[in-house]
Amino acid sequence: MASNTWKNWSKALAAGCALAALSLAACSPKAPEAPAAAAKVDWPGLIKDWIEDDFAANPSFAAYEGEHKFDGLQPDFSDAGLKTEINRLKLWKAKATSVDPAQLTDPQKFERDYLIATVDMRLFWIEASDWPHKSPAYY
Repeated sequence: MASNTWKNWSKALAAGCALAALSLAACSPKAPEAPAAAAKVDWPGLIKDWIEDDFAANPSFAAYEGEHKFDGLQPDFSDAGLKTEINRLKLWKAKATSVDPAQLTDPQKFERDYLIATVDMRLFWIEASDWPHKSPAYY
């Protein structure tokens, strides 16, 4: 009977050691993974999309710039239209700021900064200063 007790005890000890080893393995830090390569941004495509989107949102400016398919159209200056424009500008700011400048050439970095500054300026006049409701010159 003593040998049965010893066998049971040794099996329990072996199972406990195996469980402890598995627990330690699960808690140990994983090997560091190689950083994922940042996705290369299509900067010219992004700028092209910005221009098309901005012309659609500001058709009178688009017509002034020579896009005559927008002749006679006006932006939506209603409260809902202004909120839509604020959201559109914030979306474009997020897109531009998400682009890592390290991926861009020097002229593209300037374009990125200029786009962000343009969006910030427009947001200031529409949202912060509430210029559409305070100045008839806005229209």
